[in-house]
Amino acid sequence: MAARDKLRDLVKATLIKQDWTIAENLARIEQEVNLGFKPENNQLIAAEKDGQKIGVQVESFLTSSTLQEMYGVVGRHSMYSLALKHHEPDRKLRIAVPKPIHDSFFQLPFIRDFVKRQEMDLMDYSVENQELTQ
Repeated sequence: MAARDKLRDLVKATLIKQDWTIAENLARIEQEVNLGFKPENNQLIAAEKDGQKIGVQVESFLTSSTLQEMYGVVGRHSMYSLALKHHEPDRKLRIAVPKPIHDSFFQLPFIRDFVKRQEMDLMDYSVENQELTQ
């Protein structure tokens, strides 16, 4: 199993542990975003709790360039946000990032301002503690 798949499974299991119900698969939205091509891996998780619906975009930041990864995150976020607005406007998109990246890169003043301006809603996950902070 690829490392990205393991991280997605970790975030999914953590959501379940936090009493979120994993809803239907968002593969049709990913297929639309990927222009009909099958994505490498399903990065979106649909979850529901207490009437709240979220789509979680799981990001790994596994490459050596955090900034290069960020470009991909921003592109996917833009595409997934638009697709959700078209198909599931009541589902809010969240981005799950590794806690070490959240606590360092995402705390840089420029990046914090960028995330705010792009209306990106972050959550962080800890591989070691299997926790998800919203």
